[in-house]
Amino acid sequence: SDTPFDLALLALKVRQGMGGQTALKRLSKIAPSIKAIIVSEHVDDPVMQNYADHGFQGALKKPLKREEVKYLVEKVLQG
Repeated sequence: SDTPFDLALLALKVRQGMGGQTALKRLSKIAPSIKAIIVSEHVDDPVMQNYADHGFQGALKKPLKREEVKYLVEKVLQG
């Protein structure tokens, strides 16, 4: 659509689907200024540990906590 979006929360791994890294690459072609937060329970994964090296502005561990999501979303959108 013609409506831009500012932020995406992307799952690191999606069973039988596109993971967060691939999704971010595709989204970046559509909206180069997109900001993204990676989400996973796999905290030892290199993408979660070094999210900035993979194009993400933040990382959230599952299960998600409302306060943590709110804080990080606001931080990423402001910064």
